[in-house]
Amino acid sequence: DLVSSSAYVLFYKKKNIDNINLDTVYNNSIEKAWQIADWCYEEKAKSITMYAFSTENFQRPQEELDILYRLLSDMIDRILKDDSFHYRVQIRGNRDLLASHFGEELLCKIDEIERKTARYVDFTVILLLAYGARDEWVRGIDRIYPTVNVLIRTAGELRTSNFPFSPNAYFYSCKKLFPVISKKDIRKAIKCGNKEINSYLDCFGDVIAF
Repeated sequence: DLVSSSAYVLFYKKKNIDNINLDTVYNNSIEKAWQIADWCYEEKAKSITMYAFSTENFQRPQEELDILYRLLSDMIDRILKDDSFHYRVQIRGNRDLLASHFGEELLCKIDEIERKTARYVDFTVILLLAYGARDEWVRGIDRIYPTVNVLIRTAGELRTSNFPFSPNAYFYSCKKLFPVISKKDIRKAIKCGNKEINSYLDCFGDVIAF
């Protein structure tokens, strides 16, 4: 397999969740995200980048932000207590924004999970939180583009939602909504990426999804 890094932009169409409890929606999203990470690991990818929360998402209602904070905090706590967890976790984005909206306690948990999982080198899960191309440029971040070989977008979307990626990355749009994405869909995206990449490269890197 040539693709070693993928990216996924986590995405729900608002019209499809208006009548669904947001707590349930986001909790299911987190479970699906880790399931996708497992699939990418099984496909021999080296990393996956999850575009989980953009800088623009801070404009959402406070009730929704409170749910996201609680679920994110609970997710980190579960990973820290799980001795069987074996992926490296890295979190990138504007930490000042995270602290101002969610508090310093979340940053402490982020630091802890990155330290605890740093020894795992076979597979890396990169979570993009408070992240966006414009913000990265304004803050003068040297590495604007995450290393990505295949960019996967669900719900038939063709826009990148303020996500910066290399023009060499293979863009794959899946018509399915994020909650019902399957292992077969991920495998197809990677296969298509491999076919495209193979036309001009001998080896490749990462998968990103959203």
